[in-house]
Amino acid sequence: MSNRERIRGVNEAVHPALQRPLRNTYLPAMAPVEWLEALRARLGQWLRTWRRRQQFRRLLALEDHLLADLGYTRAELRWGTRLPMHVDAARAVMARRRAQRRGS
Repeated sequence: MSNRERIRGVNEAVHPALQRPLRNTYLPAMAPVEWLEALRARLGQWLRTWRRRQQFRRLLALEDHLLADLGYTRAELRWGTRLPMHVDAARAVMARRRAQRRGS
């Protein structure tokens, strides 16, 4: 007896009440490529932002006169490190500085 015949016999032996009709549903073996590409792009963007944020935080270790030479204040850097990860802290600090200069 072949494997197919054994499987067919087992399937026929199952009580009809227990046999469920197969639904016509699409169950992909993996997520669509577009989703995977979007996820990869989003994770890559987050990783780049995280690395830039780490570099931005390293500036806090510098002395105040060095920060002044770079054009930052410690308060601006602290404010920038508290921003959400989807925001580029360096650009946000520069934009805030420009807005404050316009208001002065």
